[in-house]
Amino acid sequence: MKTCFGKFRKISEKVKALDNIAWQKADALTDEWGSDFEVVIIAGNLLFNLVTEMDYMRAQELLFEKASKALIPGGYLYIDYAYTMHPENWFNYAEEKIIFEGTDLKGNVGKMSLSSSSYDSASGMVKFLRKYVISTPDGEVIEKEVASMKHYATLEQSHMWLEKYGLTVEEQYGDYQLHPVGEDTYRAILIAKKK
Repeated sequence: MKTCFGKFRKISEKVKALDNIAWQKADALTDEWGSDFEVVIIAGNLLFNLVTEMDYMRAQELLFEKASKALIPGGYLYIDYAYTMHPENWFNYAEEKIIFEGTDLKGNVGKMSLSSSSYDSASGMVKFLRKYVISTPDGEVIEKEVASMKHYATLEQSHMWLEKYGLTVEEQYGDYQLHPVGEDTYRAILIAKKK
């Protein structure tokens, strides 16, 4: 099986002993993916973490298109992203929500948070303020705030894009315990096969 990864921290050390993995740093939207993969994985909320100047919904759809082109017939696409049937409840808040906080092996302390979030149900767009704070061991503090706007991909849109690019959903779950999609769903996990 041929496997390819994008930008992952310390991946070269993690895959040293594996001879069936090739990896490269690439831009998922502008670079070519190749065309002979048995499996493509779009996970880690990649649908909501694209950095692009293009229309955000088009960028999301482009991932589905590129994934389909990269797969061999009979190959599988695995998609996993944060999902709820009620995005208006998830995304309308003013207070700070910490998304990540931790210390790396060099003693740098980092935190990423979101605030001032709003969801427009007509367009499916989510607006929010993303804030990064990094404190180095020598006392330097680096802060950055980024006003962000992302498109919330509904399950129906994901199904539409899969069908458009020749993929058929074989399995679908609403969480990592493999429960069906429902009112308590917090993930969209789709396994689709290329025709």
